[in-house]
Amino acid sequence: IKKKHKTTFNGEDFMNVVSNPSFKFHGATGKVMLDKNGDRIQEGIAMDIWSLRSINSDNNNRYLVGNLDVSGAQQTFKFCTFSGTVKLHGNGNLCMPKFIFNTKTGIRPDPKDRTILKINLAIITSTFRANIPYALDVTGNQRTLAMLVAIEEINNKSNPFRQKYFNSTPPIIYKWKNSRRSSSHAAVAGSAFLGSTFIGEGTDAVIGALSSGPTMALQTIMKFNNVLQISPSATSPALADKITYPSFARTVPSDLIMSRMLVIFLKSVLKWSEVGIISSNTPYSYGGMKAIVSAAKEFQVAITINAVVESGEENMMFQKSVDALQGGNRVFIVFVHTSDILMICRSMELAAEFLSIDISTIVLIF
Repeated sequence: IKKKHKTTFNGEDFMNVVSNPSFKFHGATGKVMLDKNGDRIQEGIAMDIWSLRSINSDNNNRYLVGNLDVSGAQQTFKFCTFSGTVKLHGNGNLCMPKFIFNTKTGIRPDPKDRTILKINLAIITSTFRANIPYALDVTGNQRTLAMLVAIEEINNKSNPFRQKYFNSTPPIIYKWKNSRRSSSHAAVAGSAFLGSTFIGEGTDAVIGALSSGPTMALQTIMKFNNVLQISPSATSPALADKITYPSFARTVPSDLIMSRMLVIFLKSVLKWSEVGIISSNTPYSYGGMKAIVSAAKEFQVAITINAVVESGEENMMFQKSVDALQGGNRVFIVFVHTSDILMICRSMELAAEFLSIDISTIVLIF
């Protein structure tokens, strides 16, 4: 400050000083260095680790176990090497290279001890669809049955294998409702589970839904009750928004990843520099289309047409296919629900026949 002949020292000046790499000092927890945001950098952190038996209020049950040092991304724990009667900081502070626990035996408690006695699990998946006449949801049935088999395996502790891997898992009590691949049905099911189900105990977690649209609708209910929701197959990139979907998680990759891989495959393997997109009006398809457009821009792949069809409406798909082929497009990334794929293929075949185009010249990438 004196060198710069400044008479004031504001917050910006302070941050410039403390975030400079040359600014560092040694404190009680090792070397202190700050990043540009004023946060402590983990490099150089060092601390002692103590084990405390809280039987009485004096220091005779406080023992030094070792120390932890951080260097870059590496963390090193070392047991102390003092022996026997060497005292450190006050009465009874002997170096004991082991942990002493507040149990009757003084040894580590079994991690299988749990305070959770059971898990009330709501399952909201689809086994038949909401359209009339009701259509069987084949993949929805498969996933739902897989969940029920898994729950049965976890709850059944009758053989050594299950005892070894699931013995510490509390019993899972589940109830199921059909989402019918419908946003409105999923929301209604979610509301019901937040009511009087599980004998008034409430729902601990929800598995569902299977599609992105119903999953989004379900989360709008669950987030206000802070109930964890997990989906095995909802892939829309929009679900990564933790402000809109704060209590949601999924075990399947986002379409951001798959869309990017599709574009990379098209550009680097097939050597195409332009492509058309066919998507539908569902949240899942819309999110995938946006991700494809973004990846295409990044890898300099031209989008020749972006055709959006109405899910389940094959007549509209035929007209969109005619429009796309008349524009000279022959290569398409198709990002729609499984139930729409066959209709897209039939529509494209009929459109090619209608326009007298060789169907073998048309490529659809799913």
